[in-house]
Amino acid sequence: MIQNKKGNDEFSIDEIQMSKGFQALDGRLSINPRYDRTGSHVSDVIFGYDDTKSGTNVQIVASLDEQSIRVMRRVGDKDAIAPTVSTSGRVLFEWLHDLNDEGDAVITTVEPNQCVNVQWTDGPWTANVRAPLNRRIQMDQVEVSIKRKMDLSQEDISNMLFPDNDEDEEGTQSEESEVVEEAFDILSSMESESVVPEMPKKKGFGRFF
Repeated sequence: MIQNKKGNDEFSIDEIQMSKGFQALDGRLSINPRYDRTGSHVSDVIFGYDDTKSGTNVQIVASLDEQSIRVMRRVGDKDAIAPTVSTSGRVLFEWLHDLNDEGDAVITTVEPNQCVNVQWTDGPWTANVRAPLNRRIQMDQVEVSIKRKMDLSQEDISNMLFPDNDEDEEGTQSEESEVVEEAFDILSSMESESVVPEMPKKKGFGRFF
């Protein structure tokens, strides 16, 4: 897979990755090497094991600088727990609660002596509440963010920025087109930030299994 993160018509190889999966050990094994050419040029490989019978998912992410292992175990029909340990000493504990079969969920992540993060996904809306873990939680240190996914085309952006552009002259339309393309590139490059690692999407348990 070759991805173009710029989201425009220019061809640029930003990320290269391959994925291979096969049945083994009463479950499914997968391997996913990745190479990111942007910024730090990080390369790593993801090893995964998914046992649908027991509801267990294991993910190992390994690079030259750091390795981590994450074990997710289903508890009941709508809940799962997932500790993560890395060679850098970072430890995460996750509790995942599936709200429905459409991917809506509440994910609580605790990083000891660092922070607690609650992520609530409801359709296109995502709310994040993050609080540092000191001796006590102070309200002025709590961070809250709410985001909504929007699928916008260049035509949609053009109509919002220039609603009366039908009568414009050709030169003005050319300038407006450049503005629209620049705005589209900026919006396409925006990515949501979260302290929660990405979860595998499988049928039968929302987006967790």
